[in-house]
Amino acid sequence: MKIRMLSATAGGALLCFPLLPSAAPAQAAAERTMTVFVTAAAVPDVGKIDKATETKLLDALKAARQKRKDLEKTLKAQHGNKREAWPAEIEDQMYDAEETEALAEADWAYRKVKQEGLSDTAADIRKSIAGDGVAGKKDHIALVDSAADAQLIVEVSGRRSGSSGSQPGLMIVRDDLFWVSFVVKPGPKLPADRFAAVPRTYRLRRVGYQAWRLAIPRPDHPEWRFEAHSTQRWGAAANVASVLVEDFIGKNYDAMLSAGSAEE
Repeated sequence: MKIRMLSATAGGALLCFPLLPSAAPAQAAAERTMTVFVTAAAVPDVGKIDKATETKLLDALKAARQKRKDLEKTLKAQHGNKREAWPAEIEDQMYDAEETEALAEADWAYRKVKQEGLSDTAADIRKSIAGDGVAGKKDHIALVDSAADAQLIVEVSGRRSGSSGSQPGLMIVRDDLFWVSFVVKPGPKLPADRFAAVPRTYRLRRVGYQAWRLAIPRPDHPEWRFEAHSTQRWGAAANVASVLVEDFIGKNYDAMLSAGSAEE
């Protein structure tokens, strides 16, 4: 234990006191907390897709992918290969094309859905936020039981799984890859203009966690859409989603709740 030595007393004795751990970091985290309600999207179960719908989804994906490739080729020819040097409005064009492709891919990947599965993943995210099991507690998130009390709403909109296949000496007999699609949107306790202040460049950049941005807020869809991925079990993917929400608040707290932007 570290020792702090203070000046001698009048009697000449040297007083020593233990240097206790500072509470400042914990207090700082608590002061940058937002209320969050986690739920599942209310959707009908879809277990089988008709051929016409599958064709429509695949055609949309192929068209979005080709449009993105063509635009990228054109913009690189006009502005060079280094995107960081492109004018902001040009890079926005590329972002829009990439987002359209990502959403088309998600529409295809999450074409089947079960309400029970979405509810299970929402429960897993809440457990991860609370620090259940090996998941660390998320200091920037204060869970609430009602959407009416939330500054942010996290809504699970889809989930899917797959197998990594057989490996030398090992046969994978069950799905061991898991993906979760979810949105983050403003709750009643956060003004819409403050949520809109989050930079459109936000992404999770944390080593060891795989999560991607699928869409930024739009006038017709004022929400961020993400996809989280992990292995072995659904709860692991849910934990990645909870880490992203924690990071989203930590990185964008000042934008959403800066001085003068408190709830009215």
